[in-house]
Amino acid sequence: MKNLFHITQRKYPLSISMPIFPLIIFAFTFLSISILISGCQKKQQQTANQNSAQQKDSIAANTTDTTKNKLNANLQDLKGTWSGKMGAFKTTLKITDQTQNDFKGSITVAFRDPLNQQISGKFDPATGKLTMHDVLKQRYQGKYNAKVSAKDKLSGTYSLNDGQKFNFNLSKK
Repeated sequence: MKNLFHITQRKYPLSISMPIFPLIIFAFTFLSISILISGCQKKQQQTANQNSAQQKDSIAANTTDTTKNKLNANLQDLKGTWSGKMGAFKTTLKITDQTQNDFKGSITVAFRDPLNQQISGKFDPATGKLTMHDVLKQRYQGKYNAKVSAKDKLSGTYSLNDGQKFNFNLSKK
């Protein structure tokens, strides 16, 4: 009976395996902190890059030479606020800068996730065709093809990069 209750001794003393536990905890903590810090730095860099790009666009728009802003007498002035619908969604296009056939501005579409986008485009006064594209990379980034049918009417199609298309009709205020 004595052998049944006999406690066997360990082959290695407990003190040899104990230093490994703090080492494992230290390594796990170090890796966790490293991953956390590197992830935060990437997000800060992305935010800084987006802010920098927006500031450059703003500075470029503000420093445009005034002689370039003078339009030909034949060219229609597109600058101003255009409003209407894109599909069933309220839409506002603001053209803030026009030099000859090129223009810049912003568009807001009241999708479920509202689209607020900077745009850049070209206008052909001979045909009345207008093309523009979204400048900032976003979920709803796409291209616009339109025609200025009357002096203050703009109609066309907005094509998302994923293939969806929306018709729009805008009037200049």
